[in-house]
Amino acid sequence: MIRKAMHNRVTTYTKMNAASSRSHAIVILSVTQSYHNGTKKTGKVNFADLAGSEKISKSGVKGLKLDQAKAINLSLTNLGIVINALAERKPFIPYRNSSLTWFLKG
Repeated sequence: MIRKAMHNRVTTYTKMNAASSRSHAIVILSVTQSYHNGTKKTGKVNFADLAGSEKISKSGVKGLKLDQAKAINLSLTNLGIVINALAERKPFIPYRNSSLTWFLKG
């Protein structure tokens, strides 16, 4: 499964990075323990390899690469907003602002 994901991973050359990741990768590990009395406990861990943010002016990207950079930056910004809202125990967490945060909400 991980080999397939690595094969599908998209990278490209920018002025800042020879192999700039253009996508996020997420692996979810879910483990369920069953007890003799019929009860179950489940734990879940999300592993995320996030594409890095880019200074568009320094990376020199244009066209599709520029659109990708903007989407990556927006996604990471929204992740930061969600993490801050969770840390501050706000009553509303804006998971729906990004596909990444909505997915990680689970």
